[in-house]
Parts: sequence; C-alpha cells; structure tokens
Amino acid sequence: VTALFLLIAFAAEAVRVWTVGYMGSATRTRGDGVPALVHAGPLRHVRNPLYIANAVLYVMMGLLLGHVTLTAIFFAYTVLQTAT
Repeated sequence: VTALFLLIAFAAEAVRVWTVGYMGSATRTRGDGVPALVHAGPLRHVRNPLYIANAVLYVMMGLLLGHVTLTAIFFAYTVLQTAT
C-alpha cells in the first residue's frame, strides 16, 4: 500500500512539473496578464491541473504519514484554496 501511495504521489509531482513546463515563466509573475492562453499539454485536458495534482499530492502525503485527520485537513485546505 505504501508503494502505491508513493507511486501516486510521484505521479502527481510529475503532473505538476509537466504543467509548469507548459505554462512558462510568464504565468509565474505577479502581473495580471499573460501573453497568450496556454491550451497544450496537461492544460488541454483540465483547466488547472496544478490544483488537481496538489490535491492528490497532499492527500497521498497525509495517507503516507498514516493520519486520516491530517489527510482530511490537507484535502479541505486544497478545496478551500481552489475555491478562492
């Protein structure tokens, strides 16, 4: 079970790296505008794959640590983060 959780966590991190690679440096500035809408790579499939990858990564880390309460807190934090 631990190996499965680790595999899923590494896959979530890989999605994060893949997404950031497609988004480019212009999306990591404090400005409001970006030069063009990115709709390739993982952004072709979902609106913001970073949110999904973060949620999966946080939940897997909570499960790896063996804390159901911590897992629930991680999940709730991610849901609240994406709602704002």
